[in-house]
Amino acid sequence: MKRFVVIAMLAIGFVPSFAHAIDGTPVWFPSVVTNALPLRTISSPTLAFDHYGGAAVSWSRIDSLSQNNTVHYSEQSPLGLWSHRTVSTGSAIGTATSVSFDRAERPSVGWLSLSGNFNIDINRGTTTQLISSNAMGDEGLLVFKHDLAGQLQGAYAGANERSVYGINTSTQTITSNLLFDLANVDKIQDLDITIDHAGRRHAIVTARLLDFSEAVFVASEPSFGGAWATAMLDSGDAFGGASIAVNPQDGSMAVAYSKVDDGGLASLVYRDFSGPAPVTTNILSGNDREFGDIDLEFDPSDGRPSIALEESISGGNDQLLFAYNTGGTSWATSLVDDSIMIDTSNGEARPSLAYDDFGSTYPAIAYLDDDGALIVSFDPPIPEPATAMMLLVAAGISMRRRR
Repeated sequence: MKRFVVIAMLAIGFVPSFAHAIDGTPVWFPSVVTNALPLRTISSPTLAFDHYGGAAVSWSRIDSLSQNNTVHYSEQSPLGLWSHRTVSTGSAIGTATSVSFDRAERPSVGWLSLSGNFNIDINRGTTTQLISSNAMGDEGLLVFKHDLAGQLQGAYAGANERSVYGINTSTQTITSNLLFDLANVDKIQDLDITIDHAGRRHAIVTARLLDFSEAVFVASEPSFGGAWATAMLDSGDAFGGASIAVNPQDGSMAVAYSKVDDGGLASLVYRDFSGPAPVTTNILSGNDREFGDIDLEFDPSDGRPSIALEESISGGNDQLLFAYNTGGTSWATSLVDDSIMIDTSNGEARPSLAYDDFGSTYPAIAYLDDDGALIVSFDPPIPEPATAMMLLVAAGISMRRRR
């Protein structure tokens, strides 16, 4: 069993407002959101911060026997304590969840169901609506984000397993609409979207092709409306995960994905679109490991990219890594947790990376540990000497003990 205390989280509140998010080697402080229950698997956690630095997670609990599942929204108090709200209860719901905050700090929680239903809950139950019934319910893929204007944007994979749909929030009743189709695709396997500074949406998709090879696609929304432009970015034997993000400093785009090539070499690939031609960096590679689900985000304080990723070593544990750019094409990695749970037969367990952009920016990652508990690990910025001592004391007290 793993035990944590909230003292480390209390210390985070004392960090100075001028510190950068990643300064030196990251030091992670884990906080238990909720523990696993027998025969009830936690699934599809998504992490978000409100604009005052409050962390929140959407997630679901999957009942492996009755399939009477629950979707939850959990938020952390300034004292490091987690409060939970049951958003919905129903048969086979919660195959995917997502959460995002508008400018009034109101959370929007979305979830998919095995039946293909896509529901949304806005402002803690003020509005609950069925958006559509055409989603890919099994291994569902759902992404929520708010654009710079404060408008909710979202995307999900369609039931035909080769189409991507978006949501239209321009009217009081939210609707869905087709964004793009992918030709010669058998099944979409991963999906992420981002919104640029002009409000246009961009997507990255991994998919199994009709010949059962796999590929990565990118897609962009035109400024004048109409059909999205799509292109195959890479192909290979297998892809583990993909993510896309906008650099908040200059508005440039970047993508990341994990792959295994035809020769069995696993790689974590980062592609930067900030210059006249894309620059590709293989951050990690190896023949004795695989890289699974990933999440790419930019540090708001300096515009440097970072990635949360699953790593499975042959004959070893599944672990959570944090890869972060140290300048140019140089990257470093930090071990967040040396034993985690990756996808289960009852749901998704992908890591979710987010930055607190209020005052001192710092990263945090939501994931499932090897006991199936939902964890959020925080890497607070380098503090002043007095606070550093408090964090060191907190780190000693919050050491995990295994029985």
